[in-house]
Amino acid sequence: MKKIKSYHFYSTDNPLISDSSQLDIFKGKTFLEFNKIIGLPVKNGKEDPIYDYELDVIEKIESNRNIWIKKSRGIGITELVLRYLAYKIVSSNELEYKKIMIVSGTMLKHANDVKERMQSLFERRFSLIQLESKFIELWIKIQI
Repeated sequence: MKKIKSYHFYSTDNPLISDSSQLDIFKGKTFLEFNKIIGLPVKNGKEDPIYDYELDVIEKIESNRNIWIKKSRGIGITELVLRYLAYKIVSSNELEYKKIMIVSGTMLKHANDVKERMQSLFERRFSLIQLESKFIELWIKIQI
């Protein structure tokens, strides 16, 4: 389980943040702004933009209670959904006290891999955040 306990754990070299102790850097940001703050997705050592089809997926998630994505491997949907969930958690209190379940494969290892990927979203630009974690559970709590 990952907990971000309070603002004093934040330290960053992100040039977009003038005062690294301000958790409200995420508050009210758009999904694209959030991604610029934490860093764009990296695949094969290269930073990728958020593509139009990915923004279409986000729009469908926002406008529908349930969506079904039939996909092939390697197109970035898992990364996109993890980024979207992290964005919703840190940009508003809309998901406060809510549980999010992600079904991932048939083995616990897959669930742990997904959890670790979500944890790593903040590591590149917020490397000094102190976090706690259990095998397949992740808690992200940011006091905004």
